Amino acid sequence: MNASKILTLFYLLLFSKLSFCQVTREVNGTITEVSSGKIFLVPVSNSLGIYGGKLDSADIVNGSFALKVKHFSEIPTAYRFILQNEKRNLETGFIFLESKKQTVFIDSTDGYRSPIVLNSNLQLELKNKYEKFFETIVTEGRALDIRIEDAYNKFNDSLPVDSLSIFLELGNALDKRGDSLMLEYCNLNRTSYVALWKLIERFEQRGYRSEYWKAFHTLSNDIRETPLGVTFNELLRKAQVLAVGNLFPKLKLYEIVNSDSSAILNLKGSNKYTLINFWFSSCIPCIKKFPELKSMYNTFRLYGFEIIGVSVDRKQDLNKLKSVIANSRLPWPQYIDWGGQKSEDMIINSFPTTFLLDTNGVIIKKNIAFEDLKSILEELQLKSIYWNSNNYDPL
Repeated sequence: MNASKILTLFYLLLFSKLSFCQVTREVNGTITEVSSGKIFLVPVSNSLGIYGGKLDSADIVNGSFALKVKHFSEIPTAYRFILQNEKRNLETGFIFLESKKQTVFIDSTDGYRSPIVLNSNLQLELKNKYEKFFETIVTEGRALDIRIEDAYNKFNDSLPVDSLSIFLELGNALDKRGDSLMLEYCNLNRTSYVALWKLIERFEQRGYRSEYWKAFHTLSNDIRETPLGVTFNELLRKAQVLAVGNLFPKLKLYEIVNSDSSAILNLKGSNKYTLINFWFSSCIPCIKKFPELKSMYNTFRLYGFEIIGVSVDRKQDLNKLKSVIANSRLPWPQYIDWGGQKSEDMIINSFPTTFLLDTNGVIIKKNIAFEDLKSILEELQLKSIYWNSNNYDPL
């Protein structure tokens, strides 16, 4: 065996050992104004292969709880707590757990959003450095949310197209500024696990963007070459396929009406806009979105809007899938990606996930908000009506 093959084998064994050695972390905590209930420790991301796959939980007794967390990495790891009892259902911000016993205080003063972890430099960086760095843009985002809510109340939940367009532009501008700040923070804090985990969160919420690739590659070699960094780099590389501005890939999928027959999904030139909706039959959030999607579909289909469903169900769930489609009366075409094999290759790991495509099959937006989609489709509707009007003068 030559030297290069030996070296490659060494790194593979090293990576395997670092990735899959089981680590147990003890967490003791107290919660103000919550005497009983259940607390869950929820991974910020479970697509990176460093968790044990089990959702850790504990009972809250007299405002206290104790957890033993098992997963497969010694790297500082980002979680959130979810608190549940008969009166409350709350979610905290980031909790960083390290390879030591840790004590957590979850306080109600800010709506339980910012837990305190004793002797945690990462938690201090999150609160005193990262959150302050993004403070202005967060404040502007909250102010924009209030403006949008007030506008909806004023117009009885039906905003004029021009107002929707303005809010869409303002929201997109804030989002771009957030991406720029993320890149700047990573550049200024090149050895920070806070930066890495917040970058991972932003990537999983928004999909691939060139700023995230640049931000990751400004981090230090020590961060990038950890098993977490190596895995995230691979996710970024794969997700480039579904970046905004790229052609949506041709997929070989199976048709619901004939689950043994495959078809190539090629969306170029088929409609003015196409929404690809990845979902599965046991996904409650997916099913809850169907009524609004159906309303948009029925309103705008005549003007060049199409929806295509792609289920990631397993073969043994085919009958359930067909039942959900029938009971929900979904009128758009449905395909199956058995077991989500192709979806997983494209780093689609949360559901529902949607992609809005233009008439050329180019990705315009990932996980577009219903308000933004409605604004685009209402503009399409107005243009279609105007174009077909007898009063239209091309000169």
